[in-house]
Amino acid sequence: MTLPQYKIPLKRRSGQTPFRQRVWKGGTTWVVAGYWLGLLALTPSSLSAAITDGPVTYRVRFRGLSDRALAREVRAVSNLQALRRRPPASLRQLERRVESDRQRIQDLLRTHGYYQSTIQARLDAARQPVRIRLTIDPGPQYLFRDIRIHLSAPDEVIVPLPPPDQLNLRTGQPALAREVVRLDDQLVRFFAHHGYPFARVVQREVRVEHRAHAMDVHVEVEPGPRARFGTSTFHGVQTVDVEFLRQKLPWSVGERYDGEKIRMGQRRLMNADLFSIARVRLAESPAEDGTVPLQIEVQERRHRSITLGGGYQSDEGARARLGWEHRNVFGRGERVHLLGTVSGIGFGGMARLRIPDWQRADQNLTLTLRAARDEPDAYRSRHGTALLQLDRPLGRGLTGSLGSGYRYVDVEQAGIGEYFGLIYFPATLERDRSDDLLDPRNGWRWTTSAAPYRDLLDSGVTFFKVRGALTGYTSPTPQQSVTLAGRLVVATMGGATRDAIPADERYYAGGGGSIRGYPYQSVGPLTDDAEPLGGKSITLLSTEIRWRWTRTLGMVAFGDGGMVYTDSDAGDWSDWLWGAGLGLRYFTPIGPLRLDVAVPLDRRSEIDDAFQFYISLGQAF
Repeated sequence: MTLPQYKIPLKRRSGQTPFRQRVWKGGTTWVVAGYWLGLLALTPSSLSAAITDGPVTYRVRFRGLSDRALAREVRAVSNLQALRRRPPASLRQLERRVESDRQRIQDLLRTHGYYQSTIQARLDAARQPVRIRLTIDPGPQYLFRDIRIHLSAPDEVIVPLPPPDQLNLRTGQPALAREVVRLDDQLVRFFAHHGYPFARVVQREVRVEHRAHAMDVHVEVEPGPRARFGTSTFHGVQTVDVEFLRQKLPWSVGERYDGEKIRMGQRRLMNADLFSIARVRLAESPAEDGTVPLQIEVQERRHRSITLGGGYQSDEGARARLGWEHRNVFGRGERVHLLGTVSGIGFGGMARLRIPDWQRADQNLTLTLRAARDEPDAYRSRHGTALLQLDRPLGRGLTGSLGSGYRYVDVEQAGIGEYFGLIYFPATLERDRSDDLLDPRNGWRWTTSAAPYRDLLDSGVTFFKVRGALTGYTSPTPQQSVTLAGRLVVATMGGATRDAIPADERYYAGGGGSIRGYPYQSVGPLTDDAEPLGGKSITLLSTEIRWRWTRTLGMVAFGDGGMVYTDSDAGDWSDWLWGAGLGLRYFTPIGPLRLDVAVPLDRRSEIDDAFQFYISLGQAF
């Protein structure tokens, strides 16, 4: 890199008294001041900028990288890029920032297998703002050539050593530093999975051959003794039943040691929502009988909590929610949840009892009682529900539930009142691969539910409901400052005509939870007075571009579309109504607070307002 350097030459002629001696001997200190003032007056403006203090604004550009993903990572590690809104106090400080960036970028390139990179920096201080250009030549990418795994005591190991390709380390693939580091962890986990809890990497030799653009990796592993699970002792338990906790451990005394079961046990303890910390520690060495004692350290969190929430939607009005929860009622993780809600269209209350590990580990039994009065524009409903559900994980992130419920409904629509006593049997399958509950940035969620209904009172109506929802999230930037989100919902009913189905069981759309910009439940079939009737099928599509520009602030651009249909078969896209808008996000420790303003793109005369706005906690989906 070539950077401007500023030197002030002090020359003296032969035989002449040195300048410093003449100043001090003559006592003429004003000569010193005059000398420096004259020198500064004759220097170029760039020298003045280097000596005087003051913010030096600049612009930086990166050149030379054709790999867009690598170029984004370079910008992510660059201090020039991250601190561009905090200009340095002098040109010299800016030069040090450039030099620091060169080292940071070279370190990044080495982690990607580029060991012969060159970075040229050009700084144009004559322009304002100062122009900086970093030209990056990564050079050839090195490849793995010779990968060997050795055992320090091969006669003591009865498990075949895994080949490197099973550990995602193959000859000919790019020599990424993270893969070499991961190899140590993978080897330790491999041996722990096969009964060697004390395995460790005792030596790792990495050789880089610059002429061949290759990397050789030699690793020596000391497996240690083979062991079995010993007794498990809990520390830190205060109010939770220890035997209940033992049931969550996926191992038994005398069973061959398996590190994967250790991690599974820690997850089960944390998922109980009773502890803030749950750690499993092994003894330093196995006992004489070959078992390894385990110490499980936990720290109980507070088991009681109060929740308070609220929001506002221009079509529904204000709403508030107050809840109380106890997560360890009888000492075995039983959870009681009480919740009351009130809004501009109704009020209600709910009580729920959840019994974990019912009959088997990870199987939960839940009893829910709910009573509410709802008065939206579409209908007036007073109803009470009792539901008993059983849910459990099914493997690979899939969760399933089955239930049986009874629902008493007093509903009125278009001046006609009806009574129903519905017995129903809901079933649900869901999978959540997103990275956060309230503010996901990557991953996806999928849910499918179905339930048959039958009226036990006068009408005897029978129908069934099926619903599927898929949401996806991705962040194309390394900083995850931008998130693309999408949702698709499809649902249908069958077995009875629309008018025979209770009005509060039909599908509706419009409002903050479906198609923003349209009044609540107004999308779909309407009466002559523009009152919603609901339908037997629905299709919804939503997209969002979420941009988080600071730690606490962000914005969203969104579009929603869909339609509710009278029959079970959905119509085509030409029937859809679309809404679009912008939103603000304020990120709090418990999730983002959102404000959305939406307009109907297919505004209907005397039905739709010019805009709607919504305030609530959490992303729209």
